[in-house]
Amino acid sequence: MVAVINHLRFSKPVSEFEAAVEREALPLLSTFPGFRDFSFLRIGEDRAVVIILWASAAEAANGAKEFGPDWFAQNFAPYRAGEQQHSFREVIFQYES
Repeated sequence: MVAVINHLRFSKPVSEFEAAVEREALPLLSTFPGFRDFSFLRIGEDRAVVIILWASAAEAANGAKEFGPDWFAQNFAPYRAGEQQHSFREVIFQYES
């Protein structure tokens, strides 16, 4: 399993993205092969961390090709205030109760 982690700073409050993420991003991501989980964390008024879990690196790369230029580019990118920090990491352990 792999995690795609994005640290974002926006030009408007993170709370203004919540409805679109729930209503649009999650249903879209759930259609992609290998999609496992999505977390949208507020770490400040205008800062967020997005964590997307994928079954494999190949499926993460495919999801990025579909989700990035489409939904992300239309809904997050216009409101970025600064560079996006992006990382791609292997998930060693995940626990759900």
